[in-house]
Parts: sequence; structure tokens; C-alpha cells
Amino acid sequence: MPNIAQEQMGMRQSNFLSSSSIFLNPSSSADAHVYMQLNLASAGAFAYTNGAYIPSFSVWRMKRANGEVQYPKASTVKVSKFVYANAFAEGPAFVISKRLYGAGFFVRARSILDIRGIPYPLANMLLQQNPYANPPSTYNINKRNIKGANLSWLEYGGNFSYIIRKQQKDLISIGGNLKYITGINIFYFNIAHMKGFYNDTVVSVDEVNAKLRMNSPAFNSGKGLGLDLGITYKKMLKNIETYYPNSEQSNCTYIDYKYKLALSLRDAGYIRFKGSTINANFNASGYYRIDTTRSITEAAITNSLNGTLYSGNITASLPTNICAQADYNFENGFFASALIVKNILPNQVTGVAGSNIWAICGRFERKNFELALPITFQKFIYPQLGMAVRYRSFVLGFDNVFPLLFMKNTYGLGIYTKLAISLFKNPACRKRSRIADCPPSILEKDHNFVKKVKRVFKRKK
Repeated sequence: MPNIAQEQMGMRQSNFLSSSSIFLNPSSSADAHVYMQLNLASAGAFAYTNGAYIPSFSVWRMKRANGEVQYPKASTVKVSKFVYANAFAEGPAFVISKRLYGAGFFVRARSILDIRGIPYPLANMLLQQNPYANPPSTYNINKRNIKGANLSWLEYGGNFSYIIRKQQKDLISIGGNLKYITGINIFYFNIAHMKGFYNDTVVSVDEVNAKLRMNSPAFNSGKGLGLDLGITYKKMLKNIETYYPNSEQSNCTYIDYKYKLALSLRDAGYIRFKGSTINANFNASGYYRIDTTRSITEAAITNSLNGTLYSGNITASLPTNICAQADYNFENGFFASALIVKNILPNQVTGVAGSNIWAICGRFERKNFELALPITFQKFIYPQLGMAVRYRSFVLGFDNVFPLLFMKNTYGLGIYTKLAISLFKNPACRKRSRIADCPPSILEKDHNFVKKVKRVFKRKK
């Protein structure tokens, strides 16, 4: 059950959804509560911005009382603006956890939109229905690292994890996901430095240094590789030196943890796009007068550009990030967890950046039912309360639960769902349990019957 659709904190920290937890930390499959899990389909979408909001929005009232559509309004908070959106679809995925290892495979499609560092006056003008109705006063601009990017791809991967330490109450596992990637599209621009000013009649550009990278979207227009690495430490409730998860060797008796700590490096990798690509590096300066239609002519901008334009391979980075998590077991079905995700990809690198979030989550967890209520802070400061519910291996969750409850100014929305088939216990342990559960008198009778049969055969010989 996720905190937000791109991280799915509650679902990915669940002990009963191994086909999702491997994306948060690939070492989690080595000691899962589920023996085998087959993901049939999962999907989700999320968007958040500090640049605009839907006023008094409610899921149950998609239109105003007078029938007009609720258009977004520009935020009046004078800070740099960002937009982050994420969509995913997961196809077949399979994970098995037995003895000291976990293993599996997965297929999923992902798309990320990442825009950041947009100056407040520019964002405000772009979001106005008539941006020239109220001309801005003189505004000086001196900005660096304005970025916009969109990257879409398919990934086909395998998971493997192993318990490397099992001593007294300490359990340590390591794991990784190796991914082969098929690229679909890349769009990336970065304004390294923009300096100048504008008012209602002129725009003065002292300096603009920027680059652009894009391709014509197409399936298999790029290829690449990706890697996730993770490690998990668990303080178990009992001695585990003779414990083998989901194995008949320990009769599939699961020993739970008191708390666990995990660290992972995710989405380290690249996609190389070939074919119909555009690479541009340019700079500009100039003094432009706004005409009576309150627009700058295209020729005025084009004539001021100096730079290079060529077609060549584009190498885009995946949204590389570091993820740390902690989970505490109250031993009554309730858990409390915390998570932090930090992007480590600079704006100057072609590609999309990962999220910057921290979150806390309370959840109630049983084999057949789970409820999670995560509080997430996008960009470390913008809060959202989510909710997700699991029944066996079906999940439905929302990133922002407030529009479901009452009307509120809404800056972000998200929904996700998952459908899987789970084999919670190794069948070999069930057979063994049936024999172990038989009364001694029945076992003795069976044993005596076998002896009599053997005697009859001996006599005939």
C-alpha cells in the first residue's frame, strides 16, 4: 500500500506483497511471509505541483454547482515552481522465497515527468488563462538550473536475494534487481543560467545558456540497463539459527521481526536513444520589444540564438536515488514505518530525477487484510495523507485521501491498484503438518498395518 504512486510505501513495505516490495528494496524477497506470489496486473498514476491547485476539489463533485469545470488556479506563493508526475503499469511478475534465498522476474512500464526551478512570475504567467491581461511589473531574473524532462521506458528484470547472516536473533539479507530496458521517449532541457529582466513592454536577456535533448517517441527507440541493490537487517523475535523461511526444514514456521532497517540504491542505469534525435546547445542575448499583441516575434528570438544543432545518440540516466527505511513491529498486527528517498541525479545530467520525499506510515497487517495510512512529504515539505487497503493480494490505494472526504484545495492526486495470486505456505509443509497432526493412536495403527502386510509378503516368498 503506497504512500505515493511512485513509491507505494505501505504496499512495498508489506510483508505479504513480495512482488511489490522488491522495488523498494530487492533484498526483501529473501525472507517474505509469502512462499510464492504471481502479480497479474498493477497500475498507478500520480501528479503533484506547487505551481497550481484545484480549488475546493472533491472526487464526488467533479464540477462546480453551476456546472462549470474546476480549472486549476495559479499558486500565489512566490517560490520557484515544480511539477512531478509519474505513471506505471506492471505486468507479469513472480517471486519465490524459500530457505536462504529469494528470486523472481518482472515486467513493467514507467513514465516520469520532472520539471523544476521555474521562476514564480514565469509560472504565474503561463498558468493564467489570459497571461497578458495583467502585465507584470519589472522583474529581474537571475536563475540557474531550470530543468524539464520526460522519460518513458519498459523494463524486464530479474530479482535475486540471499540471507548472508543468520545468528541468534540477527538476520541480514542482500539482493539486487538487474533490468534490461527498452526506451520509448526522451525530452530534456536544462537552462544552466538565465539572466535579464522584463516588464509590460520589453524583455531584456543578458545571458541564456541552455541545452535540449529529444527524440521522436517510438517503441524500442532506445536500449539500456538498470540495477537496484539493497541490504536489510532484521532483529528477530526468536533465535533463528535453525530457521529457514518457507521451508519444510523448519516446517514453514515464520519467525517475525521486532524491527528492521533497510538501505537500497535504486534505478542506477541508462538508456541510449538512437535514430530520430535532436541535440541542441545554445546561448542567447538580446533586447526584445513586445508588440501590440503583447507577444515577442519568433524571428526576434531565432535571430538571437547562437549554438549547435545536430542529430546523434542521446544517453539518458534513470532516476537514480537512495532509499532508507525502518519498520517497527508492535507484535499485535500493528506496524510503524518511516522512509526517506533522496535523488542523487544532478539537474545538469540528461534524464529524469527521482523523488525527494520522507514519509511515516502506520499499518495494520494480517495475512488476509491490511490497512495503511501514510503521511508523505513531497520535496520534504509538502504533506499528503494517503490510504490503502489490501484484501489477500488485491490492493486499492489513494495518494491523497482528503478529496475523498471533503472539499479542499488540491495540489496533487494519485491512485494505484494491484491484483496478484499468492501461495502463502509451502505445500510440502501442509502435508507434513497433516501427518504431524494425526493422533498417536492412528499413527500406531497405520504402522502396525504396514508390519502385517510385510509379514504376509514374506510368507508367500
